[in-house]
Amino acid sequence: MILSVAVFLSLVLSMPVQSLEIVSFMEVDGDTFWPFDSVDLGMVIINDESRSVVLFVEQYIVYPKTPPMPLLEEMTIAGNGDEMISDLSFEVSEYSEAGEYDHVVRVYEDDEMVLEKTSTFYIYGTTGKLEGFTSTICADHGCTDVRPVFELGETAYIFVECPNIPQVSGYVDYPDGSSEHLVFSGDVAKLKPVLGGVYTANIILSKEGFTDEVIEKEITFEESLAPPSYFFCSDVEDDMCDIHCKEGEDPDCIRMRGEFNFLLIVSAIIVIVMLVIGTLLFKMRN
Repeated sequence: MILSVAVFLSLVLSMPVQSLEIVSFMEVDGDTFWPFDSVDLGMVIINDESRSVVLFVEQYIVYPKTPPMPLLEEMTIAGNGDEMISDLSFEVSEYSEAGEYDHVVRVYEDDEMVLEKTSTFYIYGTTGKLEGFTSTICADHGCTDVRPVFELGETAYIFVECPNIPQVSGYVDYPDGSSEHLVFSGDVAKLKPVLGGVYTANIILSKEGFTDEVIEKEITFEESLAPPSYFFCSDVEDDMCDIHCKEGEDPDCIRMRGEFNFLLIVSAIIVIVMLVIGTLLFKMRN
């Protein structure tokens, strides 16, 4: 028994004394949090030495779909003192990303890491957000003619794309204030009204575990359409000023405008000089 105690004491005495410590207000490692829970990540660094220390603290949270954004700070802790680091605590939103989270804290002294603490926790029960969804209004099923204005008698095709593959439904608001359901076959619906006006398509994307998303698209139907005019702006340097370009788009227009202004200035100077010479000659004759 005496020998066992002696061995234990020798092991304890041989262990290095921890002069700096990171202490959490609430230990979250291994815990699971749900919407509206508070995740307390408050921490304090304790300096058990008699001397003061200058520390550089780095901390960040690693969580799904988001690269970490380190928070850096410098602090001085007096001997036998302590200092609270910036608090990254947060409340779980119903839209927070579900999955594994890591809270990492690293402490450096003289460019050498002297402390590190990683707490891994989990968030579940939240609602995801649909991403990358788009809606396009076309005049043909192949969607080669994309436009928001149609002539009565034409069919508007409403296309929806979303990588999350949600269920697609919706309705259309008519100009007279009434509404009608949109029938989607796969990811496309058709609209062919008999009255002119502006129609608003409300496209609803829904999927279990995700919040619903609504896309609004205005589609105009007119009695007749004016023939389309297409203008292309050539913004290359080809020594030709394209009149269809907006001001500042075609470098040739800018250059030619500068040359024209220069010629105007030179011409004005020549005229002034000729007037001065003419005046002097007139005075000399008289």
